[in-house]
Amino acid sequence: MASRALYLKWRPQRFEDVVGQEHITQTLKNALRTGRLAHAYLFAGPRGTGKTTMARLLAKAVNCLDEDVTNRPCNKCTICRSINEGRLLDLIEMDAASHTGVDNVREAIRDKVGFRPTQARRKVYVIDEVHMLSTSAFNALLKTLEEPPEHVIFCLATTEPHRVLPTVLSRCQRFDFRRIPLSALVGRLQYIADREGIQVEERALLFIARTSTGSARDAISLLDQLGAYGDETITVERIHSLLGLGDPQLVRELVTHMVERDIGRGLDVINTVVQQGADIRQFTQQVVDYVRSLLLLRVGGDAVSLDVDAQTRAYLDTLVGTVSIRGLVRSIKLINQAQLDLRGSDQNQLALELAFVEAAMKEDQLTAAKAPPLGTVQPPSQRTETERAAQSASRIIATSVPPAAPPRSVPNVGNRDSSEPGVVEPREMPEIEHQMVEVSLEEVHSNWNKIVQTIKATSPSVATFVNSASVRQVKNGNQVVLEFPGARNDPSYNFSARKLEEEGNKRVVEWALSSVLGRSCRVRCEVRGDPSSRSLRGRSLNHRAASQKPAESSADNASDRPGVGNVEVASAESITKEHASDPYQDAVSDPIVQDLISRGGRVTGVQTWAEE
Repeated sequence: MASRALYLKWRPQRFEDVVGQEHITQTLKNALRTGRLAHAYLFAGPRGTGKTTMARLLAKAVNCLDEDVTNRPCNKCTICRSINEGRLLDLIEMDAASHTGVDNVREAIRDKVGFRPTQARRKVYVIDEVHMLSTSAFNALLKTLEEPPEHVIFCLATTEPHRVLPTVLSRCQRFDFRRIPLSALVGRLQYIADREGIQVEERALLFIARTSTGSARDAISLLDQLGAYGDETITVERIHSLLGLGDPQLVRELVTHMVERDIGRGLDVINTVVQQGADIRQFTQQVVDYVRSLLLLRVGGDAVSLDVDAQTRAYLDTLVGTVSIRGLVRSIKLINQAQLDLRGSDQNQLALELAFVEAAMKEDQLTAAKAPPLGTVQPPSQRTETERAAQSASRIIATSVPPAAPPRSVPNVGNRDSSEPGVVEPREMPEIEHQMVEVSLEEVHSNWNKIVQTIKATSPSVATFVNSASVRQVKNGNQVVLEFPGARNDPSYNFSARKLEEEGNKRVVEWALSSVLGRSCRVRCEVRGDPSSRSLRGRSLNHRAASQKPAESSADNASDRPGVGNVEVASAESITKEHASDPYQDAVSDPIVQDLISRGGRVTGVQTWAEE
């Protein structure tokens, strides 16, 4: 027959047996003594701190037959023995994690709560993990929870009280369970070990209590496992072997190498830990705890009470004078982050190695390590005079490229990560020297898509402003005129034009033009005089030319231009005089026409007619 687990065998049977929760046991004992019991309690706190145990103790105490109220529960009467043996029908325990629906609440509680108890004075409903109930199940429980029959008490237990509905919280007396203090947990473990005949060192008990992080159930379960490991005395070394922990001496050596900035020997220690088969995540946690103890000793001196043995404390005293608070804080952050990274990583010790290397490096070494990679363009203010002179010379050579030369490479639009060499942030763009090299309008039109893509890769917001503009003409050989719809007398005549006139945004467009065309370009923004005189932007092409008399073409008619044809464009009569004097220029600058040209079309002629 299998033996009973120690955490079940030694579950507290009286309020005095509960350790670390005196604020709750005292309150409940006084409520029993004065008869001021509530109809609903909420027990919230971490796992293994006694929530369900406290609910059962309360169920025994309110139904105990002992005449002395202060002696309840007595564990001798029939009611107490029935509860201890798990056969009292008036104690109903429900696991909300597996009974989450409204039907479960209706069948187990609401439809049966009105029946009187069969043996005891009161029915006690214990609902574990109550936060797992659905919203509809909570709503089904609300009315019964608020006004239950006098013979019913509800005890709700949860590890996540923030997930319980506020309407439920307001109907309960809430008790928050705390993590059990280290000293109280060690005393409880020693009490159980003595009665079970388990030989265990005091250092081992302290280690078990610290490993369980305040959970009595975890600590007693670990003691049970260690007791079954062998008949010998339980030592810290046996615990390390059972849990797969690293040798404490290796932890000490690694921290020492970190303080001494001996990176090579520190990496050898990590490799030794891995070869010994220790759990690297557990070892990382040991390093965090060790450095934390060193930090506490550094900031608090002898006033800090550390949960370490005398040997470890003596060694920490030898290191505390050689470290700085800032370095210890940075080391704890790095190693703790490495522990989090190891949880989802298949690379065994990589995260710990990287954290150790960075923690052991000096401040000046870190600054050098964080320098921008090769190929990254630095802001002009951070370049030396020699670098600026060399870059200026390269720009002069670039501006001497003939018009037929291929354009410069366009930054990768699909990846906008500024850390990639192909993408240049506006603050990292080299300055452009304005060389008077002519650029033709046709060349701007044919490369406009590449120019827009380059702007978009550099600054998406500037690309949005440029999308509302059309290329009007090229003045003075290298000044590209961008035209925006709108009127100057309108207070908000054109937001895009105003934004593009800003120095930083204009510089992005000029840089993109110069990069694609291979020559230095400047940008000028103009706004049309009348909002109603927008040329062909947003209008569908009207093919009524057959019934209208075509207007006479100007001297710049497209029929005399080589390499242009196969696209027929119509414009409205409401074009301003400036645009009417050059219908070809107005038509070609329209974004729709530009898109057709980029797809291989050609402008063969321009016709105008009066709208009906």
